Amino acid sequence: MKGKEGRPKKQERISIVEEKSVQEEVRDSLLEQVILMGIECYTELITDEITQICGERYKHMTCREVTRWSKTETSVVLGGKKISLSHPRIRNIKDNSEKEISTISSLKDQEILSKRQAEQMILGVSTRKCKRSLEADIPGIKTKSHSKSSVSRNFIAITQASSLSGLPG
Repeated sequence: MKGKEGRPKKQERISIVEEKSVQEEVRDSLLEQVILMGIECYTELITDEITQICGERYKHMTCREVTRWSKTETSVVLGGKKISLSHPRIRNIKDNSEKEISTISSLKDQEILSKRQAEQMILGVSTRKCKRSLEADIPGIKTKSHSKSSVSRNFIAITQASSLSGLPG
């Protein structure tokens, strides 16, 4: 229904606003679920690699060279920003040194983050608005590398690397 001036009546305008807010809630909820599933997937990949290296948890192995050793938090790239992920550490029993987990090394790849942020910049997103253009933050999950200076540093690094690779050697 239209009012005297051809605009929707007040009641219709309110329902349109309510529809938009419901749609935004559903979208945010879906994005949150996708990010949580990504974190769960990362955790499962790390756990599988640790099981391959150390063997089954709580199972006695006489020839074990590597063992689980407490937990630590590491920043990994997910959804255009770095998130803090808690995972087990592993140590070499013989020389008591920490062993690197290759899955975590690949998930920490700065190039993935830099490319995503450079893509945002090329599409016209300013460094100020880069955080808003990414997926929503989830309460309880620490994020970083979306500040203006971080985005700017990553953009400069990726553009310099791409311009240097184009030079004749």
